[in-house]
Amino acid sequence: MNKSFDLIKAAKIICEQNDYKLINEKGEGTFKKTYSISKDGELYALKVYKPENLNQRGDREIEAMKRCDHPNIAKLHSLGTIDVEGLKILYTLEEYLDGGTLQEILENNGFLEVEDLVELGIPLINAVEHIQSLELVHRDLKPENIIFRKKDQSPVITDFGIVRDLRKESLTQSWAVSGPGTYFFAAPEQLNNKKEMIDWRTDQFSLGILLAICAFGEHPFGSEPALAIDSVATYKDPTKEFQENIRATGLFAIEKMVNTWPAKRYRNPKELLEDWLKQRR
Repeated sequence: MNKSFDLIKAAKIICEQNDYKLINEKGEGTFKKTYSISKDGELYALKVYKPENLNQRGDREIEAMKRCDHPNIAKLHSLGTIDVEGLKILYTLEEYLDGGTLQEILENNGFLEVEDLVELGIPLINAVEHIQSLELVHRDLKPENIIFRKKDQSPVITDFGIVRDLRKESLTQSWAVSGPGTYFFAAPEQLNNKKEMIDWRTDQFSLGILLAICAFGEHPFGSEPALAIDSVATYKDPTKEFQENIRATGLFAIEKMVNTWPAKRYRNPKELLEDWLKQRR
């Protein structure tokens, strides 16, 4: 298999066959490339999967997105396959999100005010509750995967590339030292590949890390990435600076969300949302 295959060829063919206009490349991930395309004045995100990664993970990502139906989760419009140079290419057509990523907002504007952070957390918690109701675990919640709709600035969770379906056998090898994901935002059970402990609380932890960084500008377990990851993996406590920030802002829910022991986090999304709303000023 030719792993150097240029996905732009596939993107052009897909657009030609379906009367879309290819605009530009928007980004590249481990499993796919994303292009912005248009038709009849409407913009879409075309995601073309790398042929060497056309496997069960791609299937699960698409299946998960098909099952999700929530205003704060990216919408999947359609999917298909084409043959290019003897290779089977999978692609999806998704909602085009044009308001920028949360990561870009943080880079441009710095951390968020408490009021803005609380309002941001509400739709994200609701989206995680929806994911949990489908027995799915996103496992890669991070600022780059939160994109805003420009028209109303609503946050949208994207990229289900490493989603875990709790109804099915895990795709991660049991002997692997760590599970897949972005280690800086991963829970200890994910970092240590304790698959039996993966559930919605794993997403809760990642969301807590994300919200803490939005509020305070740094990871609850330290500003040095390698040390923060090691502290999480070895079940250490958050830094004193983080605890002081929690007391100063009253964002007490975040502290419980990022407890390294799953049993000490919120038991269900409703309990989390109830406490989250108490932080409103």
